[in-house]
Amino acid sequence: MKSLGWILLLIFALSGCGGGTEKEDEKFTQEDMGIIKTASGEKVHFGMKRADAEKVLGKGKDAGKGRWEYEPGILVFYRNDSVAMITLEEKTQGQYQTTRGAEIGMRLEQIRNLYGENDIPDPSGANLNYIYDFNKGEFLDEYPSVTDEKTKDTVVFSTMFDSNGQADALIMIDVYFQNHGE
Repeated sequence: MKSLGWILLLIFALSGCGGGTEKEDEKFTQEDMGIIKTASGEKVHFGMKRADAEKVLGKGKDAGKGRWEYEPGILVFYRNDSVAMITLEEKTQGQYQTTRGAEIGMRLEQIRNLYGENDIPDPSGANLNYIYDFNKGEFLDEYPSVTDEKTKDTVVFSTMFDSNGQADALIMIDVYFQNHGE
C-alpha cells in the first residue's frame, strides 16, 4: 500500500511540473508579432505606440495610407497611432530579426523550428503562413471568412522565400489591414 502511495505522489508531482503549460509555439502574443534591433535588443511590436516605435526605428518616410518606411528596409503601418503591420525586407539581414529569432536569409525549416508546426500549408512552398486569433487564443487553419473589425485581432506572420529557398521578406500583419489596406 505504501508503494502505491509513492507512485501516486510521483505521478502527481510529475504532472504538476509539466502539466498545464503551453509550448511557446502554440500561442502568439503581441510581442511575438514584433522585431528586435539586433545591436541593441530594442523591440517594436504590434500595438506599440508610434512614438515608442520611432524611438527604435528612427525617423521614417511617409509611404502613404498610414505606412512608413524606415531604414534599412522596414515598413510599418500605423492604425490609430499604433503598430498594425511590420515588414522586414532583405536589407534588414543581420540588423533586425523577429522577436522569435527569424531573420532574412533563413530557410523554411529554420523558421518553422522557431514558430512551430501550426502553419497553413502552402502548395507552392514559396510562403510560410501562420494565422493567429488573439480573441480565441489559437492558431487558425485557414484565413477567416469575415473581414470586419474583428479581424484586427487576427494576425498573420508570413515569410516569403526566394528561388534559393531563403527568406527574403518577413511580414506581420493583421487580417483587417491585409483585406482593406487600412
